[in-house]
Amino acid sequence: MDFLTGSRVVDLILCIIVLEAFALLLLHRRTGKGLAAIDLALMLTPGVFLLAALRAELLQTLSTWTALFLALAFAAHLLDLHHLWRKAR
Repeated sequence: MDFLTGSRVVDLILCIIVLEAFALLLLHRRTGKGLAAIDLALMLTPGVFLLAALRAELLQTLSTWTALFLALAFAAHLLDLHHLWRKAR
């Protein structure tokens, strides 16, 4: 099970997220149910950046990349919260 070790498991998870997003967008487009594209993107983006930070650490790249991805995850999370709060009003 070498595929499920190191950064490859992160790659697998990222692929699953992309497939999930595609399926949910297709569902929304065909039925009108589920999340709109902007809501879905804002929800998934922080997790994608966290996975990118994990991947950078597992590959032992420059710590600057990890810090950048973590900062982007935080910013995306705040943007998602802002969007949700505005939508709830």
